[in-house]
Amino acid sequence: MKITLIKIFILLMVCLVASVLFFWVGGGSSERVNNVEPASIDVKTYEKNALKIVHPSAWVLLHDEAGIIADRTVAFETPGISRVTLYFYKKSPKTEADLADNLVQQLDLEAGKNIQTFQRENVDFEGFKGLKLSWLSVGLSETRNEVIILQIRREPFPVYVQFHLFDDEINSQRSQIGSFIRGITFDPQGI
Repeated sequence: MKITLIKIFILLMVCLVASVLFFWVGGGSSERVNNVEPASIDVKTYEKNALKIVHPSAWVLLHDEAGIIADRTVAFETPGISRVTLYFYKKSPKTEADLADNLVQQLDLEAGKNIQTFQRENVDFEGFKGLKLSWLSVGLSETRNEVIILQIRREPFPVYVQFHLFDDEINSQRSQIGSFIRGITFDPQGI
């Protein structure tokens, strides 16, 4: 009986020590994870014609030009081929609903045979209001899509940013929206 009690005591001590080590290292503490500062990312600066954009260094500039959709468009591509585009409307003001309607029509999101689970909703990202479109493209493969259109300036003319994110980048790139928007500066006279 004495040997059985000793074995039980040793087993309880091992369990106790293992539990203490597990929580001490952080494996069971969500509070510790939440207090960790997010890792900073490398950034680059793009500057042209009174516009300055601080963006993740992994993003590649696709174009900066007068566009068909807007007076000026500046577009970047992310490593996973998602797109981030700025639209400047000096001559013909648009709304985020106009941009969303245009995209819905171009991609036939409401009636397309290769589109499933299309949703349109209002969003607010760090004080910037806009729209989010999300859907599943099916065909040769399934691709999750999310488009977030935010108005980042009203005066003296509307400026919008559109994030078109795919699959795994929906979460990873979405987390960079606020810092990207805060990294945009421009002189309205030079745009």
